[in-house]
Amino acid sequence: MDQLDIPKTLLKWMEDFVEKPNPLLRNWSPCPYARQARIKDSIYIASGQNPISDGVSAVANRLWQKEVVIFYYDLNVWSYDNFTQTIAQLNEFLRPHGMISLEDHPDDTEDVNGVVMNFGPAALSIIQETKKLNDAAELLYQKGYYSGWSQEYFDKVFTNRQAPNANVHGIRQN
Repeated sequence: MDQLDIPKTLLKWMEDFVEKPNPLLRNWSPCPYARQARIKDSIYIASGQNPISDGVSAVANRLWQKEVVIFYYDLNVWSYDNFTQTIAQLNEFLRPHGMISLEDHPDDTEDVNGVVMNFGPAALSIIQETKKLNDAAELLYQKGYYSGWSQEYFDKVFTNRQAPNANVHGIRQN
């Protein structure tokens, strides 16, 4: 896929998949907050070159004024292992700024009850404010959103999301 088509493809994927209730997810959409963020034009999407320099730039340019900052990366350049390691390094920089990058790479299948959550055509670095993300996750947890998730996948998603002194009471299922 041509990298120039990714933003349009990403928004269409959000509308057609991420925002739609799915019976395999107990009629929840994969991301219950995506539609509102998209409609409010609160998502910044850009082609990325290197997740670390892109994340540093996002902080320096105050891109977090958008609810979600998404950088997309060419799969021919970014293998899963290299991408994941780079996102982990980026998160070391972002954490003190109250931010986190969630990675999405199609070579790391994210399966919830038979629903593959990955975007597919590109690797994604999805940057958000940690507190807002955790607060939203807490509300979803209280409403039972995660009850159909396997413990293994739940732990994988939330392992690196904890910020020092974060107020995330219900998210941990320990």
